[in-house]
Amino acid sequence: MTANRRIVVQNDSFPKPTILKAFVGAGYIYADISEDPVTSDSFPTSPASPNLERGSIEKVNVLYSSFGARYELGRVLKKAIYGVVLHATLLSPVLTSEQANQHKAFTRTHVSFAIKIYSKELIASHSSQSKENPFMEVAALQFLGDHHPSIMGQVECCADEAYVYSIMRFCPGGELFDHIAQCGRISEAESRRIFRQLMSGLQVLEDRGVGHLDISLENLLYNTSQQQIMIIDFGMCAKLTQETSTEEEQKHFHTILNNYCGKKNYMAPEIIAQNSFIDAIKCDIWSAGICLLYILLGFPPIEVASVSDLRYRYLINGKLNELLEHWGCCLSAEVIDLLHSILRERPEDRPSVRQILSHPWMSDDINREEEIKKQRWLRSISGEEMDVSAVEEAKSYVTSSLHPPSSSPSSLTSKIFESLYVRT
Repeated sequence: MTANRRIVVQNDSFPKPTILKAFVGAGYIYADISEDPVTSDSFPTSPASPNLERGSIEKVNVLYSSFGARYELGRVLKKAIYGVVLHATLLSPVLTSEQANQHKAFTRTHVSFAIKIYSKELIASHSSQSKENPFMEVAALQFLGDHHPSIMGQVECCADEAYVYSIMRFCPGGELFDHIAQCGRISEAESRRIFRQLMSGLQVLEDRGVGHLDISLENLLYNTSQQQIMIIDFGMCAKLTQETSTEEEQKHFHTILNNYCGKKNYMAPEIIAQNSFIDAIKCDIWSAGICLLYILLGFPPIEVASVSDLRYRYLINGKLNELLEHWGCCLSAEVIDLLHSILRERPEDRPSVRQILSHPWMSDDINREEEIKKQRWLRSISGEEMDVSAVEEAKSYVTSSLHPPSSSPSSLTSKIFESLYVRT
């Protein structure tokens, strides 16, 4: 008999984050490294003071961390509720420490970061209107560490009188959402790799007792060159604790929700229904299942996890095949079985992260995508499925080895959020 248990959430139970002092000011690029990194031997031990009047030195905005790092603040990557995310380049001083403090002369390295800048004024004025907690995100990133490739880790965090700066790893590919919007649906083989990485990241969250509560394609960065995703935006996450009297029970992390968490077309049905208690990990698993179906289709499978959405009713009643037939999509039986197991209305019926990782579809032993294309082609030429998409996919099947598809990273916003720059 399962013992009763009281599950509590401690939104302040993350260890207090370490936030160092910093300031933003002018810096001068002594030499632009465009090909080979410059070592200390590349410059004289005591170079002359840089001649700023010649115009040979570029003046830039630099974040000076008390940790000792220097970051050139660059283009806008993404706007955020409390500020903006900027691209940053790690700088290397070219003078002695005493001269560097006086002249602020640097060279650019090849190391890039993303810096999420929170405006303290916006935090104070919007904290009651937003579900995101920026200090919770900072604490969560430091608690989770910068060790797992599928989780956006924090390198350091610092602040001045007006802003908080969260320095994180840089992912050059942009959001997975933009990748799908630009390239359309992706193959089962690539989807499997992405989904495995997502599940690996969720496994870490589950093991550490953290619920993300905002899993979506918009919150997954995708490095197309390395074919690696990273979970980002932990502003709605919760540190969860459990109290249980039996060691045999599986981990269940519950929280009380006073409002919606996440984006509507990714939200679990129990969040939409505003149930008093939810299993945060099972909510993340539902959202991950929606992400998987989204990338396999190339478009959002549902608008909302509610009986008001006909497609949702089909999903929870095990009629995904009928939806796929209506949409003209062909997926393997294995991935359909996995999706059926994940997209269950009752959270207790959904599999755990470890069960998902052990599902047959998650293995690489069969190239199912090529088999699907071949079967569609055979059905098309036999008259069973004479549609344009099958013919085009058959052409792709034949010519893919000669003409591999190309993909380009999503475009980034070019407008600079000037109010976050300190004028020098």
